Formats: sequence, C-alpha cells, structure tokens
Amino acid sequence: MAVSPIIKAFQIFSGLGAVAVTPFTPSFFRKIEEIRVPWGGRQVNDDYREEPAVKEQSNSKNIMHEAVKIIESKDGNKEGEKRCFWLFSKTKWSELFICFNTTKLNSLTLFHYTWRGQELNEVTEINYRGATSLKMKFANQKTKDIPYYLRASFAWLRRDRDASLIPKTHCSIKPIDSSRNYQLTCQVGAGRHTETVSPELPNKT
Repeated sequence: MAVSPIIKAFQIFSGLGAVAVTPFTPSFFRKIEEIRVPWGGRQVNDDYREEPAVKEQSNSKNIMHEAVKIIESKDGNKEGEKRCFWLFSKTKWSELFICFNTTKLNSLTLFHYTWRGQELNEVTEINYRGATSLKMKFANQKTKDIPYYLRASFAWLRRDRDASLIPKTHCSIKPIDSSRNYQLTCQVGAGRHTETVSPELPNKT
C-alpha cells in the first residue's frame, strides 16, 4: 500500500523529534560529587569543599613526621620520643594537630595542615575577637580564619569577648594511668577545654 506524502513527512519529523529529546549529560557533570558537611544536612559541590572527608592514616603520620622535623630543627633537640595527635578527633575533618615530647610534657606545638593545598604551618596563636573573628596566627606571621566547621570546637574560648589561645602557654598534657592515652587541657581565662587523646608515633621515613 502506498504511503501518502503527509504520513511519510510525519514519520520523518517524529524520528527527528525522538533524537532531539534523547537525554544528554555532559561528562563534567558526572565528575561532581556531593558531600555532607558537618554543620547540617546541607550539601556542597566537591569542587568547593576545602578538605577531604576522610584522611588516610599513612598520610597522617607522614605529615606529623614533617611537623616533628620542624620542632627539632627549631629546638636543636632530637632527644626523646615525639608523638602527635589530631585535635577534635570526633569531627569529620581534621586540620589541627599537636606534637609534644613524651619525656618532657612541657612544650606543646600546634600545627595546621591544609589537605587540598598540602601546606603545613605552625600555629603560634588563635585569636577570638567578637562573634565573627576567629583567626590562627602562624609562625611565619601569616593569618588564616578557623574553618566554619571547626568553630564550634572553640566555643569554650568565647567565654571572654577578646581571647588569645597560645598553645605553648595555655595548654598542658598528662598521661592517664599506664595507658597510651593522655589528657589535654587548654585554659584561657574562664574558658577551659579538656580532651582525652591518643598520640600517634609519626613515620620516620
């Protein structure tokens, strides 16, 4: 049976229409991952997150070893076992850690590590100035804001309107019984923070 020109034209345009509406997803959209951030159920693009959600154990120890080398180069003292631990370990992301000499226990050094930029800095001071200003001061005199997802961990520092945390002065550590756990205590004015920590032995490679 012969097909009329009108029906034939309709079939051609129908076929083109089917092609036109075929779903198309650019490849770069498939590379975007969404992650949960610790201050709520909000999600952010992976391209905009500052730090990874999971830190690798081996990288963690390598970073701590670099920190220990900084301490030893400044002190000129390589004696005694040096151990380090991440601050606020209950949070999903860790950027701040402390290293100390287990034989002396009288000098704690705070470090900040940027995972994305792979930058390690010694933190000499954390300054709180009002409701919105919470900054770290590095040994090289540069400053950096405390990330928003870690600010709640410094709520204890906000007892005073203007407060400065100097780790070497305001923080102390002592062993708990015969275990490998230690109790960290930091106190500035009326503000006090206590945390049980399990220091790690950094890689020596």
